[in-house]
Amino acid sequence: MGNDDSHRCGSSHRCGSNHRCGSSHRCGSPPPQLSIRHNNAYIRASPNPPVCACARARPLVNSPSKHGGGDMLSEKTLAGNLAALKKRNPGLARSLAGADCRSNCEITPTRSGHYTARIAAADGRSITLHSAYDPVKEATRFVDAKGFGERDNYVLMGFGLGYVAEEILNRLATRQQAIIIEADLSLLRTALSLRDLAPLLSSEKIHLWAGDDPARFSAFITAFFDDAFIEDITVIKYPPSLLLNAAFYASAETEVRNAANKRVVDLQTAITLGPVCQGNILANSLHYLEHPGIMQVQGAFTGKPAIVVAAGPSLDKNVHLLAKASDRAVIICVGTVLKKLLSAGVRPHVVVSMDPDEISYRYFEDIEGSDGIVLAADPEVCPTILEKYPGPKLLIGINTPETGWLDTFTPPKGTLAKGRSVAHTAFYLARYLGADPIILAGLDLCFPGGRAHADGCNIAWGDELDVEKETGLVTIRGIDGLMHPARKNFLNFLTIFENEFARTKARVIDATEGGALKRGAEIMTLAEALERFAASPVDTSTLLKAASTKPRSDFDSFASAVADACRHIETIIATCKEALKILKRMRRTVEESGADAPQVKKLTRRVNHCHEELDAFRHLIPMIQRNMLETKLYFEKREVAQIADMPFGDERLLKEIERGRVFFGGNLRSASYLRPHLLKLKNAVRNAVADTK
Repeated sequence: MGNDDSHRCGSSHRCGSNHRCGSSHRCGSPPPQLSIRHNNAYIRASPNPPVCACARARPLVNSPSKHGGGDMLSEKTLAGNLAALKKRNPGLARSLAGADCRSNCEITPTRSGHYTARIAAADGRSITLHSAYDPVKEATRFVDAKGFGERDNYVLMGFGLGYVAEEILNRLATRQQAIIIEADLSLLRTALSLRDLAPLLSSEKIHLWAGDDPARFSAFITAFFDDAFIEDITVIKYPPSLLLNAAFYASAETEVRNAANKRVVDLQTAITLGPVCQGNILANSLHYLEHPGIMQVQGAFTGKPAIVVAAGPSLDKNVHLLAKASDRAVIICVGTVLKKLLSAGVRPHVVVSMDPDEISYRYFEDIEGSDGIVLAADPEVCPTILEKYPGPKLLIGINTPETGWLDTFTPPKGTLAKGRSVAHTAFYLARYLGADPIILAGLDLCFPGGRAHADGCNIAWGDELDVEKETGLVTIRGIDGLMHPARKNFLNFLTIFENEFARTKARVIDATEGGALKRGAEIMTLAEALERFAASPVDTSTLLKAASTKPRSDFDSFASAVADACRHIETIIATCKEALKILKRMRRTVEESGADAPQVKKLTRRVNHCHEELDAFRHLIPMIQRNMLETKLYFEKREVAQIADMPFGDERLLKEIERGRVFFGGNLRSASYLRPHLLKLKNAVRNAVADTK
């Protein structure tokens, strides 16, 4: 692993990068960037050098505009900026090209030769965006006061004419990013017509959002933050922008916090439940091949009403009305509420289940009268539910390495987005069926009156909620205008629903008659919704016909593939153990003899051979590395990614050895977890094939 022998001991393989050792070059050679050899060290010349403040501002005129600054604006400057922006955000570039510049905006040159602007606010006040003396120095002082750090990602509320955004860009470290939010599209066009901002707009570290709909960018925000640093977010509010659009930026900040919180919850859930979900899919594999998927009923109820029934406490107000709707709408319920509906004389057409925990089977245990009720099940569901549910079944396709493998042996199932709760999945299914409108019942998403569930729906979890003893609760505004207690994950659920409502062409009716206020859903009583939208009969027999169709799955090929996987997992485990032994010996050698010791090169070649052996099992690697999220987050840490920038020597090599230890250790743990599930599946498939002969 010396200067003349490249190595891969710290490979991230497929754990989050497409290269070895956390860089795009071989670790034994200098980075493929402009470098100067100086005192036996490489001094990097950054491919994205900081933008010089004096070079980025070019005064166009020397006198203030008498007509809103129009004579200072340049179509050439705008064209250059839009060309730069188009490479990163073509949609925003198109919106800006069709927008007008800001009216009531007086642009004035400053004493330093830059620009500021005065804008008339809605209340008649005159708001000055930047210093009349030196906007660049003002931006520097402003960012200094925020305590700019090297670990945080940043969200800037307000673009102005871009000075603060440029200052933030100058300070961002290699893996830091910033999102800039500007409420006023016309003001942003003015800034782009006035100043050369191409270096800012073309930077991969900067993600620009403009417009006055904060709800639509929560997914945009989450996508651009590194998973490893999703909690390290600093929101910077630019005061003049807040004075112009206070309500928008307050809402935008809430969306940012919600998006970040959701991502943290998603990561925690994936780390905790990932192995359980993987084991469930493999345990459910035969059911996945034996039963048809929801693709059989895609669009089957276009234009027909559907009622999505959850288990919130408000359901007690109107559950009795659902019995009258069973022949006039498709009723889709979550598993939690199935027994309550049946006891109330309500027969839903579909019950949805996706919870992986064994305890969720209690909602289906000893169930009576489920004939004709289709179970729509996520393949990660508790295996006991699929095994013992007596009624017809439809499988829901999801995007995982395991289902991708299974899909090569069975016809497509039809895929839904992975719901954060079973209520989300039920809503997605109603939309997949083509239903319009989609009527919601029992979807409180908070605890009105201190209750968590409708009567009889808490059979799995035991004790009812005690708001006085519950810790970590938040409050959510209800349809009654009051604030109600809720768990933090309910706030995430609400955000997801509101975003999905915005993406849904169908009309969404909130007939919960209580609970959280849901943006994008029309509030209506269930009685009114049924009278207006469920007056005509709806033929639901299509669901039963689809669920009774047997798919043509290739069980023989699947049995052979499972047997191969069992053999290959043994080789992978042995390879990882061997690599860890080599790395341990390599560390001892470096500590005793240094990085240039001849033995290090020999050990490097042996580690590389272990990598090549893993590469031979690419069909299993995605399944193994699905449960290596903690390893992936380790590789995305800034200090780990920067190892490749260190000069070659003992310190760098020891860090790379540690990186390799984390990589092979993660693969070993995950493969060892997968092994017994594959062996169990092998026996189940063998018995199933034998029973058919």
